[in-house]
Amino acid sequence: MRSPQRGVHRAKAPKVALCSTGPSGPTAPGCMTTRNNHQRHQLHEQLLAVHRAGLAAAATVETAANRIVRRRAIREGDRALEDLLRDLDGLLRYFARRFAHDHHDLEDLMQTARLHAVRALPSWQPNGGATIATWVATFLHSELRSAIRRIRPHHEVLTSFDINALDDLGLEPCVVEQAFEFVESATDTGDRLDRLHSTLDPHDALHLAEMARGDVGAAGSAWARGRVRALVAHPTSGVMQTTATSSPFPRPSTPIDIDADTAWVAANPEPQPNWTVLARCAGDEQADYFPPRGVAYADSTIERCRTCPVRLDCLAAGSQDSTWPGMWGGHPLRARTAIRKAMRTKHSKVTTK
Repeated sequence: MRSPQRGVHRAKAPKVALCSTGPSGPTAPGCMTTRNNHQRHQLHEQLLAVHRAGLAAAATVETAANRIVRRRAIREGDRALEDLLRDLDGLLRYFARRFAHDHHDLEDLMQTARLHAVRALPSWQPNGGATIATWVATFLHSELRSAIRRIRPHHEVLTSFDINALDDLGLEPCVVEQAFEFVESATDTGDRLDRLHSTLDPHDALHLAEMARGDVGAAGSAWARGRVRALVAHPTSGVMQTTATSSPFPRPSTPIDIDADTAWVAANPEPQPNWTVLARCAGDEQADYFPPRGVAYADSTIERCRTCPVRLDCLAAGSQDSTWPGMWGGHPLRARTAIRKAMRTKHSKVTTK
């Protein structure tokens, strides 16, 4: 018998709109958000207000009324923080799933990102700062860099000799397998870090460079913090290329001379806006401009800097911070330190009649 329901068109269930990246705020396919950006901003402002109220109550004389105010502020802050993290959980999981190998790795990465989010709530500026996607991705960026730092000592030891010759050294099979895992893990972590950069909103690139300063934290040395900032700001990173709002102009080609370049930087301490768009090194291998300590720069790298149409702008940008390593405007860190010293000496001389 023919089913009475056959031929009847059933109404389809309405499709739930997935998250997408738009001008109103950062979202991602596969994550469901329950609040819009305006509500997130209100939660963030509430958290900051509660934090200020708690500090004010702690600074006053301890009384029963002050204790009640402080406890109420703590409860309100906990509820607002839970709501904000619950709303961001889908976005966190979307980003973390792309860079985790298994369930345990995913949960570890999620927990680390949540911890970073709690500690860095005051650094998020919803009214004019980075979008939530970049804010969240920055914490994963920090964790991946930490993983690279943990792997690097083993990677340097293992790559100092031919890894394929490990079997001839009479080592246990587990040692050989672990050696290969270290090398593969270092390569894979670097690839994941590159993919993370590609997921960021282009208009948040400048703010990401600022957030990278606090990303390494006080535990890192001045050299480590300067290296992170330099790697993000250098034209070879490709991050600064996407923020162009005006067209820079090329400058005449000049030879690399420390005296002439010092005079130019002293007269023009600020590079022209969006100079990185014309940089010749854009798209080059970043390791050529940031080699390990003690390794000389290749002649081809210096030649690219010499013929760069914005070489002097690059030098001005690289001379603003004495802890920035790498090749900037054809000058390594030691030469740029001498340029900064000469500029300070020149400005310190006061002529009197």
